[in-house]
Amino acid sequence: MFNAANALDDANWDVHILSPQPDLTDTSNSSDLCNASINCHHLSHVNPDNSIQRLFGTVRGYRKSRQIINRIEPDLVIDDISHFPYLPLYFPKSVDSKLSVFVHSAYVGRAMEIFDPGRAALLSGTEYLLPHLGDVSVICASESTRNNLIRNTAVQEGHIVHPRIDTDDYVFNTNKNSNLVSYVGRLTKRKNVKCLLKAWKQFHPRFPNYQLKIAGEGPVKEELQSYTKNNNLDNVEFVGWISNQEKIDLLEESFIFVHPSRIEGYSTTGIEALASGCVLIGADVRGIKDYVFDKETGLLFQDNDAEDLAKKLIYAAKNPDAVSEYLDNAEAIIDRSSYESFRSSISDTAERILSNHV
Repeated sequence: MFNAANALDDANWDVHILSPQPDLTDTSNSSDLCNASINCHHLSHVNPDNSIQRLFGTVRGYRKSRQIINRIEPDLVIDDISHFPYLPLYFPKSVDSKLSVFVHSAYVGRAMEIFDPGRAALLSGTEYLLPHLGDVSVICASESTRNNLIRNTAVQEGHIVHPRIDTDDYVFNTNKNSNLVSYVGRLTKRKNVKCLLKAWKQFHPRFPNYQLKIAGEGPVKEELQSYTKNNNLDNVEFVGWISNQEKIDLLEESFIFVHPSRIEGYSTTGIEALASGCVLIGADVRGIKDYVFDKETGLLFQDNDAEDLAKKLIYAAKNPDAVSEYLDNAEAIIDRSSYESFRSSISDTAERILSNHV
């Protein structure tokens, strides 16, 4: 939400951020990420780093947060829920502020496919709760997230604000002579990198000169490395965590970027790949199919279907000229992810929400 805060500040809104204490072991804290004119208010506890802590964080700092809200008397409050709303904002509501929630991903309807039953129930239950928080506007990162909430919960409408990327950092240049396939992101069950490795097992014997680089860290990294070793997968490199500049360089070197996630809100990594000129092969799931249109802006494969992914990799390797033409249609998607578009979108959305608030 620092992007949203900075964008609103640049659009001449008076912006305040209320949050837990920043993690002092993190090299990037809130003071580094915020415009100097933004007022930051910190609660006494440290920012949670797991689901259980986030759950308890929904009520921590109750007294101080209400003191700050009552003192500021904001016109609009945007609650960045990841994945739980901050309950002191809603119960009881003490100031005449318009409340809204920013929903990055909506798992309801698919949570049981992706997570263990306890976590799935908790995430879905949170989404069912949203329309019962009161007169709350819902802002979503993508059309598919909004449509999922409307279809599966009592949410009746929602605003769309697509996340931004730093478009100026990326040079659009399709590298058709490259034999590099890449993935950048967390290594978790939801990100489904194992599906990519299973597809690589079918693809690589036919195209042995191709190389796969997997960048990122996460709880299933060792499992993925073991699968790679046990199945004798060649030309697969786990490069670990990479800096932003290293990510830019990796995408510039890659011909194909694969996004195998089971579900997303609106994945900016895929947009960064498009902005770099990579041919994008993504799973046909929410948050990816919002901008990957099959054989228009990239290639889609059936969710969690390694065989279908292998077919799409083979098609791209066989037809580099044809798949590169898809990128001609991606310019509008990249443009709407620029900072200027994001600033206009979040500011206009805030104005619309307030104009409907009596």
